[in-house]
Amino acid sequence: MNEEILEKAFERFDTAISSFEQKQAGQLGDLRERLEDVEARSVTGLSSSGGKERELKQIGGFMKTGEGLRQAKNITSSTPSSNAMIPESIAPDIWTFAKDSSSLLEHVRVTPTQSPNYSRILRTTPPGTAWVAETATRAATDDPSFRRRVPTSGEVHTLTTITSHVLEDNAVNLAQFLIEDVGLQMGRELDSVIISGSGTSRPTGILNTAPVATDDWASPLRSAEAIEYIEWFMNSQTLGEIRRAKTSQGDYL
Repeated sequence: MNEEILEKAFERFDTAISSFEQKQAGQLGDLRERLEDVEARSVTGLSSSGGKERELKQIGGFMKTGEGLRQAKNITSSTPSSNAMIPESIAPDIWTFAKDSSSLLEHVRVTPTQSPNYSRILRTTPPGTAWVAETATRAATDDPSFRRRVPTSGEVHTLTTITSHVLEDNAVNLAQFLIEDVGLQMGRELDSVIISGSGTSRPTGILNTAPVATDDWASPLRSAEAIEYIEWFMNSQTLGEIRRAKTSQGDYL
């Protein structure tokens, strides 16, 4: 057989083998990703895609063995670098669950900040106003007054312990446990601090300073921490009970 023909035949054979190997490698990679996704859902109970499934699988692995996650959050200079934090894949879910679990968060101003040196400028007197005729001269009115306030702040955290039996039970949804249990408790902490926070390593609650009857623009000015008691608010369950209240004659109040 002609040597040139044999050489071309071998070239075609090599090309076919290379193409087959590349195709098999691609299919094997797809299969590996699918298996990792299945493992992630079985360990954490959450669906995932792309690189997220590996992170979700690591959550269960870390909770069981202490290995896998090395995202350190240094609180002080002496904090061990091996400390781990919740991955970004479920951190937003925990915060969302906490907000949804809070009954009072929607009633207060929430301001994201990038610095602990955040402050607010509050108006203590309104700008002056005056009535004038259509063609009259407009004289200068009184300027408003302001004061600067630095809100108190802190961090709410949880150090959750889990028994070995729970960790060894593959039926336990570890990621959902973190999202729901931690998120629910953080929501309760938010409600508590909004009402009665002491201002020490946490926000100052609206009732930490006793409410007074002093108007907003009164002189002398009331403390910035004190609210004026002229309103009453309640949750929907309490409102439902009040709406059913009746007089001794059976008439709704």
